Amino acid sequence: MSFRNLSILLFAFFLPNFMIAQEHDVDSLISILNQEITQQQEVEILIELAKAYKDMDTLMVHQYAERALDISTRVKYDKGLVDVWMIKGNIALDIAQYTKAEKFFQQAYDLAKKDEYLLGMSDALTNLGRIKWNTGLYNESLEIYQKSLAIIERVDGPKDVVPLYNNIALVYYAQGLHDKAIETFEQCLKIYEEEHNQKGKSRILVNIGLMHLGKGDMEQALKYYFTALNN
Repeated sequence: MSFRNLSILLFAFFLPNFMIAQEHDVDSLISILNQEITQQQEVEILIELAKAYKDMDTLMVHQYAERALDISTRVKYDKGLVDVWMIKGNIALDIAQYTKAEKFFQQAYDLAKKDEYLLGMSDALTNLGRIKWNTGLYNESLEIYQKSLAIIERVDGPKDVVPLYNNIALVYYAQGLHDKAIETFEQCLKIYEEEHNQKGKSRILVNIGLMHLGKGDMEQALKYYFTALNN
């Protein structure tokens, strides 16, 4: 199996269908936006609306992001600026405008670092790592992902490190380090087991199976596939 085909499969398993939920979220967010709220709260809602429209309407993503950018700039709301630049960077990344995307992500990282906004720093670095991964610079990508992981582990409260571990596993696979990729996915598996997240656990089991398939070990691959099915 080619690395490209494997990546597509991995991506598919991490992409559940959120369309109905997103439409419900949009209605709820617009309802809040029409209430009497602070300008910072308005920025946060606009950013959430931009994210909700990501897989539905790119034009609406742009419109809500620009409104959030305008307000954040006027009221000097740095967190809003960081999050808007992240949205703009992801838009550029999705259409392979890597130079433009890198500029937005670097802006987001620099400002987040100045304000010690750890989640913003980690998110920006993760996306900078994605650019390196997409352009085949796997060593640089891995270094950036590991830096992002070290930052997010300093965050108090809820945090989702599984997508980051997933990215690191993909880099190891691209480098031919199958066992390291499996070890990294096993860390994801442990997290989902602790959270009693059965759907997440099934996806990781499939991904581990795909890693074994990439090694040419069909027996182990089938073992993980069937375990995922029976989970």
